[in-house]
Amino acid sequence: MVVASRIWPRPEYYDHGAGGPGAGPHRSGSGPARSGSGGGGDDSGCRCPRGEHARKLFVSATVILLNFNVTLASSLPSGAEPALSAHFGVTSELQRSLPVAVFLAGYIVGPVVVAPLSESLGRRPIFLAAFGLHTAFTLGCALAPGWAALRAFRLVLGCAAAAPQTVSGGLFCDLYRDLGPRGLAVTLLGLTSNVGPLVGPVVAGFTSARPPGAWRWQFWRVLLLLLLLLLPPLGMRVVMMPMAVPVGATARTRRLPPLPSR
Repeated sequence: MVVASRIWPRPEYYDHGAGGPGAGPHRSGSGPARSGSGGGGDDSGCRCPRGEHARKLFVSATVILLNFNVTLASSLPSGAEPALSAHFGVTSELQRSLPVAVFLAGYIVGPVVVAPLSESLGRRPIFLAAFGLHTAFTLGCALAPGWAALRAFRLVLGCAAAAPQTVSGGLFCDLYRDLGPRGLAVTLLGLTSNVGPLVGPVVAGFTSARPPGAWRWQFWRVLLLLLLLLLPPLGMRVVMMPMAVPVGATARTRRLPPLPSR
């Protein structure tokens, strides 16, 4: 147990009920029992939104469903390729695969921008901005006037769709201190990442097997689901601020070790 505690030390938190911010950090599970808690490492006694279990479950489910939606949108054009090619008059085999290819290109570029911004600006603004763009450009794909416009919309769509998988890991770390619930949330997130691309072509093939122009309904359905899922993030609150401020203040006052002599 001693070796394990050295390799994986338990996280530190600030217990405002045990002397205020100036009392210093206490390790989770030690010190006086917190209000509403039995004194262990439970999340329920923390005086911040992290203790709201129902809210954490609601936010986690919303993020996981959002991830399913964007991965579903990634493979939608592959199932509607014949209808898209016939509608826009595309005959080149290389051109037919571009709606999916440019989406994946944006999926690669997006995390480079989203990841650092989520650490400096917070998770909520990134989620709102990314899924606002995702909603707008999904609408653009449904109303695309030409082949070039569809490809451009899909590229921006891929950049915005990178937010769930990039930011959700940090969000789950903010929500869950215990590794069990955090691991379950990450597992479900990975499951939706694999199921979405498999379901996309099936939905697109069924939707596009209709009169000409019906391929647009694959984007309309994704858009409707997005509008429903965008409502909960509007109510997301900052989850770490009550603890991050005093911890950061204490960290700035700590003396650094001397530099090694050469």
